[in-house]
Amino acid sequence: QGNQDRTASYNFTYQNLPNNVTISGTCALGDFIGNIAGETVDFEIRTFNNTLLDTVQDVPLNASGGYSFTTAITGTFLRISARGRTWLRRTVSDLALVQNQSTTANFAMPNGDADQSGEVDAVDIDEVIAHFGEVASDPGFHPNSDLDGSLEVDAVDIDVAIANFGAVDE
Repeated sequence: QGNQDRTASYNFTYQNLPNNVTISGTCALGDFIGNIAGETVDFEIRTFNNTLLDTVQDVPLNASGGYSFTTAITGTFLRISARGRTWLRRTVSDLALVQNQSTTANFAMPNGDADQSGEVDAVDIDEVIAHFGEVASDPGFHPNSDLDGSLEVDAVDIDVAIANFGAVDE
């Protein structure tokens, strides 16, 4: 347990308890036309001052981008971040996680981070160009270059990276 001044009081608790707080919502995967149900997202729960409390990896999305996972973390002023394969991290802040209750957090995540560096930049465009023309059935197909999920690395993927150029993780 810990208390820390913000402008008001701040409390969080981490105990090794059964996972009893459910977090669910949707992840809108920007510029994606592929099978959303085939994608996974990683989540982090942090304090308002960025102390990492929990990480939940490879949470599967359903066909409409819905997700759900459980955690033992409870507290107030918490931040939940979501990051996908080529989608930038987005964060919902000032959440309260209460034992035996559910919390909703929805994310709209920009696409284009083929190299997973946390920003869409020239390296991402170069990555897509380097794999241009590949299709999913090719040996060595690079799915991170297929930004739109069409199962082909084409001009649309370059357009996605260019359209989101300069965007960064939150």
